[in-house]
Amino acid sequence: VFACGCSGSVYSCGVAIRGFVPVREDEEGDDDSSSTPRSSTERTPWSHWSAVALYMALAVGLLGLLPLAWILIHHGGHEPFLPEGYCNTTLAERPVEDPNATEAGYAAWAAMLVSQMTYEEKALLTRGFGWRHTFLAPGFYVGNILATPRLGLASINMQDGGQGFRTISRQIIGEVTAWPCALAVAATWDVTLTSDWAQAMGKEFRAKGANVALGPAVNVHRVAAGGRNAEYISGEDPAL
Repeated sequence: VFACGCSGSVYSCGVAIRGFVPVREDEEGDDDSSSTPRSSTERTPWSHWSAVALYMALAVGLLGLLPLAWILIHHGGHEPFLPEGYCNTTLAERPVEDPNATEAGYAAWAAMLVSQMTYEEKALLTRGFGWRHTFLAPGFYVGNILATPRLGLASINMQDGGQGFRTISRQIIGEVTAWPCALAVAATWDVTLTSDWAQAMGKEFRAKGANVALGPAVNVHRVAAGGRNAEYISGEDPAL
């Protein structure tokens, strides 16, 4: 469609230009007295139809750009680099099961893992994957940090948001719970209800493979028109 539109546009441009070429005025002394001199700016009858053809061809060409743009957005470029073990679930040995684990023990465990990491593995921990410009590739979470299978470090799968697991693809439509917003839950002043709400939302995130929930949040509403005010548990009251 795009190729036909471009070809038609080029042809119509030629016809239009030819149609708008000034008509030569009659020369003096012309023996044909019946002819009427025409202005040099007068257009031939073809000029009107050629202009219409030009606009139609340009419209077809622009319509042909739509599927081309869709192909470039959804299929263009290279697939994000995914090393083997991206979704690795075997965690490194850590002192979390030890009831006597201390902050120093956690720090030593983390330092031990970092000391074994290569430069490339450290760099991958600072880089997100899954986005093509402003479009999220299929199968990815909103935020993705790759795993380090060699050391048993699982991937970090971050997902919005403040009222439940964000619907990011057609495949999960109808499979996501729309939870009450955090501000509404906090307005109940019911600690038990708030705890049940948080645990249920967390279980759904975990069941869908996310291990970091990007919301809800705790913040003071300094600006009443803030776009994320409904995601904050605290509302306007600092004590709350």
